[in-house]
Amino acid sequence: MIFGWHAGLIVDGIHVDDEMIALARRARPEKERLFLVSDAMPTVGGPSHFSLYSDEISVKDGRLVNAEGSLAGAHLTQAEGLYRYANVIGVPHAEALRAAITVPATVIGCAQLAQIVGQPISDLIRLTQDLRFQGYLDL
Repeated sequence: MIFGWHAGLIVDGIHVDDEMIALARRARPEKERLFLVSDAMPTVGGPSHFSLYSDEISVKDGRLVNAEGSLAGAHLTQAEGLYRYANVIGVPHAEALRAAITVPATVIGCAQLAQIVGQPISDLIRLTQDLRFQGYLDL
């Protein structure tokens, strides 16, 4: 496992501009080296502000910022990043899914996490045809 050859991207259009994400993808020396990162903070599905290391963090215009207005995290789920990677950046769906699931599992040395077989049903989600999060799997 070689960590130095992989790159994680927060595909929120804020941390990294969409054009730079597309450029990074085109410039990669090998396929399957980019993976998606959410950097999600408590504001995702929670309050509009929280305290972090004695600093007040809040959502402002879709961005997470500290009291000085500096970027302080992401207000983005992994599923939202997946959707943006496929539909805003224009990455083929199979490649986008690998970037969200297979590549990160491989990078951390747990390739089995990218497999459905043997995983708890509670770990599975439903996506629409365009990879929008639709909910958790109900069986």
